[in-house]
Amino acid sequence: MSLLVGLISFVALAIIVPIAIRIRPQRNAIVTIIALAMAVHVVGTVAGAVLLPELDYWQNAAPYWFATIILLYAYGTCYRSLSVLMLLAISGNAAQTIGVQTLYDVHFRRFVQDRIDALLEGGRAEFRDGRFAITAKGRSSAAVILWARRVFGLKENRLYFDKNSPVELS
Repeated sequence: MSLLVGLISFVALAIIVPIAIRIRPQRNAIVTIIALAMAVHVVGTVAGAVLLPELDYWQNAAPYWFATIILLYAYGTCYRSLSVLMLLAISGNAAQTIGVQTLYDVHFRRFVQDRIDALLEGGRAEFRDGRFAITAKGRSSAAVILWARRVFGLKENRLYFDKNSPVELS
């Protein structure tokens, strides 16, 4: 039954997250999802403990947090994965093909602008003398990311393959 409490809690989270994201739209909803996940877990665990004479916490928590991590990963992938955005752009084209330059000009120029805006709004970059420049806050964030990349052995940003030759824009 403890397993069932964890699974029911996750189903509740999976229902609440899309509603909350639509009610409170923001650039990055990960913080909202994590806060909701913690709240739903506490409420689900307390309700399970009240309803079940002997709730095994770990049998409740393990499936809940496992599924929640998958939800976070899926959200992040669907929201900001360039690979997914490229596949969607290509599949939305009648011929199901698209030139690389067109892909960039039509679909990714706005994405790049959004990322620039996010860095500016977050205080991680600024414009100085007409050039895009990193701030102290940006250097700090970059240092943390570089440290994490070293820890996890991430040398490349490639998800699907090792790149042997550059793609030419045409």
